[in-house]
Amino acid sequence: MKFSFLGLTGNSQPLADAIMAHPVHELSWIYSADRQIVQRRYPGVSFELDWESVLHNSESDIAVVSPTLDPEHAEERLRRLIQAGLPVIAVQPYINLLAAFEMAMIQTHTRSPLLCYTPVDGHPVAAAIRSWINDPSESPLGRIAQVAIQSGSENLEHASILRSTAFDVPIARNLVGPITQVSAMSSAALKGPFDNLSITLKTASPTLVTWSLDRSAPANRRTVTLMGEKQTASFSLALNHSCWTFQGPESPKLDLPNTDPASLFLESLPDRLNQPEEDNTWLHWCQDLEIAETVPISLRRRRTIDILDEKRTEEGAFKGIMSMGGCGLLLATLALLLMGSVIEGFRLPSKRHSYELQNTDVDTAAPVRSARPLWIRLWPVYPFLAFLMLQFLKLVILPSKPATAALTARSPETPPPNDS
Repeated sequence: MKFSFLGLTGNSQPLADAIMAHPVHELSWIYSADRQIVQRRYPGVSFELDWESVLHNSESDIAVVSPTLDPEHAEERLRRLIQAGLPVIAVQPYINLLAAFEMAMIQTHTRSPLLCYTPVDGHPVAAAIRSWINDPSESPLGRIAQVAIQSGSENLEHASILRSTAFDVPIARNLVGPITQVSAMSSAALKGPFDNLSITLKTASPTLVTWSLDRSAPANRRTVTLMGEKQTASFSLALNHSCWTFQGPESPKLDLPNTDPASLFLESLPDRLNQPEEDNTWLHWCQDLEIAETVPISLRRRRTIDILDEKRTEEGAFKGIMSMGGCGLLLATLALLLMGSVIEGFRLPSKRHSYELQNTDVDTAAPVRSARPLWIRLWPVYPFLAFLMLQFLKLVILPSKPATAALTARSPETPPPNDS
């Protein structure tokens, strides 16, 4: 299988190294990266400056998108790749949450694989710790009551800290399970740099997870501390959570193979590509982004925020928009009717008086007839008719034709077997 890399950063380099060392896979193209780094680390790999060239490259089977510091460009690149029906592996892209769910909806129509590579997913050390939490009898630390994650950061701005939080949420998700509640505390102002930040992540497990900002640690370092009944163990994480190093005088016995998570990901890649609808890595990353975006909300409201594990679909988004539109239309119509009734209440006596002066021979008790035609007087009905007609948009707009897997389309046709 031939891979094309769109960008090359420290987070995606371990995956590129694993592809280069794999006996079957091949790193064929690298786009929008540092030419010197590409020539030094990956000699013989084709290099292109224009990232849009990957859309027209029929030789590669799958594209790997690296995380970038420009979210606007990252969203557009991912969106165009998915719309083109090209299988995509995104390395934890920090993009807008709504855009991430939008891409999941696009992938539902195109049926082209959209995967997210998160090194801690399936990591052997993380899997061992999770087994200790689920079954304390197997844990050398005893029952683990708390998992503390300390993150270093050079930039204390809100966007940088929330980005670090999104990258660290998968640690808690893989160790303890899906996160259901988020509670954040900080003495810093809502706007400006963070002096300190503490986040509590609650799951269905009794083990509590805390995330805190460690200003003394380097930006690319994470420390995970397991607080057990018998002893406490700490691990230092580096290389985008790929490398776990034990810290302390006594190391717990880990009967695990020394396997690179990127290699594990490549081994499971064929099954993921054959059944893209069963792969949840992108939805998990969307939930990680949602948890990171919940932190400012928790700080502003000063309370715990629930995380709803719901799958976003295009039908659900349509129903939500229609519900909000219907409520807004009812409120606007009610406000107009109340305003109109007040205005007409003041104008009606003067109209009746003028009508009586002009028509002295009519009964004063007779109602004043409006000179406006009926179709004008029925104006409150028209917005509701238009809103009801919008409900049929789902029947009018045909769903896009599902695209066949680009992996099959880009691969050369298999010749028939030779009987001779």
